[in-house]
Amino acid sequence: MSERHAAPQVPLAVRRYVLRAIDEVHLPPFSGSTVRGAVGRALRRLVCATRQPVCDGCPVRAACAYAMLHDGFTPADRPSGSGEHAPPPLWLRDLEDRRKIAPGESVGFSMVAFGPAVASLPYVDEAVRGLGRSGLGRGRGAVALVEAHDEQRDGFGSLVDARVSALEAAVDAGKSLRVSLRSPVSIRLKGKAWEDPERPRPSWAERLLGGAVRRRVALERRWLDLASEEAPRVPRVIEDAAGLKVMEENIEVRRVKRFSASQGARMELHGVVGDMRLGGEGLKAALPWLVAGELLSVGAGTTFGFGRIELEAA
Repeated sequence: MSERHAAPQVPLAVRRYVLRAIDEVHLPPFSGSTVRGAVGRALRRLVCATRQPVCDGCPVRAACAYAMLHDGFTPADRPSGSGEHAPPPLWLRDLEDRRKIAPGESVGFSMVAFGPAVASLPYVDEAVRGLGRSGLGRGRGAVALVEAHDEQRDGFGSLVDARVSALEAAVDAGKSLRVSLRSPVSIRLKGKAWEDPERPRPSWAERLLGGAVRRRVALERRWLDLASEEAPRVPRVIEDAAGLKVMEENIEVRRVKRFSASQGARMELHGVVGDMRLGGEGLKAALPWLVAGELLSVGAGTTFGFGRIELEAA
C-alpha cells in the first residue's frame, strides 16, 4: 500500500454484546439480518425526534443517529458514489449460530463502529438494552442484556499497521497466509476491466483483494470525505500485488434466505465459506488491504454479518 493510500487514523471499535433469554427465543438460519433489524428498530425508537412513520422527508434526517448508523443516509450535497444510502459505519459480525435459545441461555454478537459511529456507541448500547422491551426473533421472545464490552478500540491505521507487521514477519520467514471465510463471502468485481471477454474470470485472490479495496474506499468516501480522484482503484491495487496466488482452496457455496424489510420481500443471498491459503510474490503488497478486509469485512451483506474473514500465517 502506498503512503498515499495508508490506512487513516480514525477510530474503530468492536463492541461485544451478550443477551440472555428470558422466554424461549427462536431465530432463523443465519439470523444476522434478524438481529440487526431488531437493534435498528430499537435504535429508531430511542433517537427519533419527529416520530414520523417513515424517514423520507424528515427535517432532521441529516443529523439523525439512526439515519447514520443504520441507513447510511447520504444527503444530496455529500456525494459518496453510493447514492442516498452509503455503507453504514456500523455493522454486525460474529453472531453465535443459535436457532433456539432456551430461557437462561445466552447468545452473543459484536457490532463494529467506524469513524463517526464510534462516538454514537452509547446509543447502540441503549438500543440493544431496549431489546428487552421489544423481544427478539419469531414470537418476540424476551431477552435481557447481560454484558457489553469493547473487544477492540483503537485507530484504524494503528490496527492495520500492527497486524500487517506481525503477518509480514511470518511471510518473511517463509510462511503463507491462510484466509478463513467465517461467514458467507460474496464478491463480484465490476467495471470495464472485468468486462473484457478475453480476460479470465477473477481468481479468489483477486476477489478478496478487490473486495477489501472497494469496502475501505466506500466507507472512507462517505464517512471521511475521501475525494473520488484520491481513492485507490481496484485494478491498480491488483496490478501492484501481481503474483498473489491461491495455493490451496477449500470452500463451499452457502445459500441464505432472509426477509428484507426495506424491499418487503424474501431474498436469497449466496456466498462461500471455508478457507484458502494465499502465497506468491504479491502477498506482501496485498497484506495491508487484506488486513483492512479482516477489520471491515468484505463483499455483499456486511451490515448483517456476511463477509467476515480472518487471517493467520500458515
